[in-house]
Amino acid sequence: MNGVIFYEPHEVDSNRAFIDDIIQTAKRRNLPMTLITRVKDVPPDATFLFNRARSTDVTKELATCGVPLVNRASVHALANDKYEATAFVRSLGIPTIPTVSVTRREDVPWRPAVLKTRSGRGGTDVHLCETDEQLDRVLSMRGDWIAQPFIPSHATDIRTFVIGDHARFSVKRTGVDSFKSNYTLGGRIEPYELSASERQQIETIARALESDYVGIDMLLTEDGLRFNEIEDPVGARSLYTLAPFSLAEALVTYWLRRFRTD
Repeated sequence: MNGVIFYEPHEVDSNRAFIDDIIQTAKRRNLPMTLITRVKDVPPDATFLFNRARSTDVTKELATCGVPLVNRASVHALANDKYEATAFVRSLGIPTIPTVSVTRREDVPWRPAVLKTRSGRGGTDVHLCETDEQLDRVLSMRGDWIAQPFIPSHATDIRTFVIGDHARFSVKRTGVDSFKSNYTLGGRIEPYELSASERQQIETIARALESDYVGIDMLLTEDGLRFNEIEDPVGARSLYTLAPFSLAEALVTYWLRRFRTD
């Protein structure tokens, strides 16, 4: 049994600590892991490939190599399309934010509204628009845009790191001087304890996705949690800062359980 980690070349340096943690932890558990950065270098005898590519096109290429992907290409595609992800979660009966695809100001039924690109991540390409002029400015930029009503949440959301169908750890993220809560954009973070019903919602999403390792983000509103988005690949800086367990150890344990055949 052996595994592969795939990163796009420009992502390796900023993720070196995580890569080394995975490789060294796996080595201690007698699971050889290697890093590759080119699709053509996927070894055909690999047991699985831990895909950290952001590009859906690269992920589609990896899916043709005959090695099981963690996560599957279909999970990656859904996570990186906010419109389809919202429709998917809504079909499970879980509260979501109303979402429409837009190309012009007249398509947006709300003021204020939040505009996002369907494939944006990390808080990029997310804009709060309170006037028609702001809508026109954002929609003049290149992008495949969706719109949602602005939901008061005190710039707070809950990111849950899910391994398999188990919600392992949740982080409450609060924006500072912004309606965005992303940690990498300067937001504050603290551990968050899910209620039984919140855990059930998140694990329902994971089971339906058949995902291996994702982040599920929910807005914390006055009416409870509402689905916001799925992250794949999900960044783990907040988890490394706060969690009382090793993410690398948890992932290696999951892979050994899932892929070992002896």
